[in-house]
Amino acid sequence: MQDLFVVNSAPLTFSALPITPTITWATPAPITYGTPVSATQRNASASASGTAVTGSFVYSPALGTVLPAGSQALTATFTPTDVTVTPPATT
Repeated sequence: MQDLFVVNSAPLTFSALPITPTITWATPAPITYGTPVSATQRNASASASGTAVTGSFVYSPALGTVLPAGSQALTATFTPTDVTVTPPATT
């Protein structure tokens, strides 16, 4: 008696969607008028799904800028090392 086996296969297609990073950045303490922006105000971090994401930040205004009196907006733009997995983010 002869055993017969039939093998079936089918292609499998899937997509991995990029994970947008979350930027965590505590509100900096107020600075005295005339004090330039320093590394103290530039301490954001990025993570995705609870895991740190490697990359670089660009902050605005630039390091050393003396801000006018009053409340000022600070921004951080994060560019991950691997943009195919994690797209850039701004806060």
